[in-house]
Amino acid sequence: MDATPKQLDTSPPYLWRIEKARERLLGTKPYADIENARIMTESFIKTEGEPYVVRKAKAFREQCKRKTVRIWEDELIVGQPGSRLRFGLLCPDSCWSILESELDTIATRPQDPFEISDEDKKMFLEVIKPYWQGKSVFEKWQVRVPKDIRELSDASAIYVNRKSVRGPGELTAGYDWVVQSGIDGIRKVIQEKKGSLDPTLPETYEQLTYLNALLYVCDGIVTLSHRYGRLAEEMAKDEKDPQRKKELKDISEVCQWVPANPARTFREALQSVWLYHICILMDQNAASYNLGRMDQYLYPFYQKDIDEGLISPNEAQELLDCFWVKTAEPCLFQDKENAKVAAGYMMFQNACCGGVDESGQDAVNALSYMMLQATMDVRLYQPSLSVRYNSGKNPDSFLNKVVELMSLGTGFPAFHNDEVGIKMMMDK
Repeated sequence: MDATPKQLDTSPPYLWRIEKARERLLGTKPYADIENARIMTESFIKTEGEPYVVRKAKAFREQCKRKTVRIWEDELIVGQPGSRLRFGLLCPDSCWSILESELDTIATRPQDPFEISDEDKKMFLEVIKPYWQGKSVFEKWQVRVPKDIRELSDASAIYVNRKSVRGPGELTAGYDWVVQSGIDGIRKVIQEKKGSLDPTLPETYEQLTYLNALLYVCDGIVTLSHRYGRLAEEMAKDEKDPQRKKELKDISEVCQWVPANPARTFREALQSVWLYHICILMDQNAASYNLGRMDQYLYPFYQKDIDEGLISPNEAQELLDCFWVKTAEPCLFQDKENAKVAAGYMMFQNACCGGVDESGQDAVNALSYMMLQATMDVRLYQPSLSVRYNSGKNPDSFLNKVVELMSLGTGFPAFHNDEVGIKMMMDK
């Protein structure tokens, strides 16, 4: 008889789902995804002569209507900017030539290779390149670059193409506004602004053009979320497993409600943030679109659900972990020169927790700990997690949790001294 005591499995029950999603992601080679580029090109061909901002908005709406939508096995938070599980997006209005120079080598280059099919190569050469040649932002920059910068670049003294081949990134969008007001609430603000403009003023035309473009964007975001809702509903009809059938029905209900409407639950809030985030990523092939202080703008939804018994801490952690996995699906689409110095497909989507609130009081809450735990559970390179720590206000238990994550050697979180950081900002 074996006298060795059996070790009890004390891991949370939801980790099977997270580990399955993690393995699926890491087992998938990134793909150079040009579906969105094709749809954008076809839309721009149809809208010749209209203001650029309207054409861009209509192209985005068309992408939302026509892009491939998929729901992967057992996932709870759904949606992706591309058409595949792991992908790099080509945004031809920014720079189409980033793909042209490596069309036959991008799949075999040493750093950050991307798979691409012969069919997509043909589409790129016959449809995308012919239309965008001479029209991209990158080409306009090349024409206008100052003489001294051009000479330094030609001499390899500086390298400027990293940012000029894609959108700017490096901003934190108004996720809290979307979650609290919904796209329909934002649409009302746009309509009210339109109604307040004086039609006799010359500048009104440009303002109306921009506001009308925003309405097209609103239509696109809601259309895309509803498509995921309908897909989940169809999948539920064919699903034999009762648990998964219920999950798909829940996904359908959530996506039919948010982000069009204000979120009512923690799950709706998370899904609303993610659907809005993927729309931002669809707009530009850019890194550093940041998720911000998620423990602040999502906490009221979490605490309300806990107080009302709608969710358990483990269920909420599972949803947050699922969200964490989704952030690792997009891959930064960059050329081989950039890949040499910044390999890893890193999108630098930063999320932040901890610190103090606007009145200087301790801002650490249950979600702050859960964000740290999500990074420990998922162990992927995204999202980039940052911690704000205020030694005079934040509890020792929070610092201990931060150290626990650091001890795993994942490189997360980035640790920021909140007191010094706030003083630096005040000094500026």
